[in-house]
Amino acid sequence: KQEATELEEKKHYENEYEIARRKALERMRQEEEKRRLEEKKQAETLLQQIEELKLQETEATKLKKEQENLLKQQWELENLEEERKQMEEQRKKKELGRFLRHQCNAQLRRRAQQIQEELETDRQILLALLEKEDEDQRRQSARRERAVADVAWMKHVIEEQLQLEKEREAELQAVFR
Repeated sequence: KQEATELEEKKHYENEYEIARRKALERMRQEEEKRRLEEKKQAETLLQQIEELKLQETEATKLKKEQENLLKQQWELENLEEERKQMEEQRKKKELGRFLRHQCNAQLRRRAQQIQEELETDRQILLALLEKEDEDQRRQSARRERAVADVAWMKHVIEEQLQLEKEREAELQAVFR
């Protein structure tokens, strides 16, 4: 009868250990799944931001081409006008050419400044992305450390329980004797 009782107790504690082990494994699996989902979400966010940057670049190229087309049309119109004019018109055309060069230079300077500002904005975005990536990696490290600490704590609890059971068994044997 005592052996049967001991066997039953042993099974009971083995069941408790198995339950605790399964819970720990399930928690670790959930942590891993959560980490995987977070990484996937981060990857999707990064891809989306890259797509947005590409769209901005395409838009900037399109605007530049439109500007070039406008300048080309403008020059063509001026050339047609130039052919129809006499000597006085040629003099006016020279003055207009000087004015246009000045304006074109000013426009090119403004465009260069705009491109620099856009590049600076892009640089700030990339810096923010890098800082976010660093923060995410730090968070993942902290989660891993917590999981290791949980396992160590569980091992300690099980060892204490095992020691208690050994002491209880020794007491039972002493009483039995």
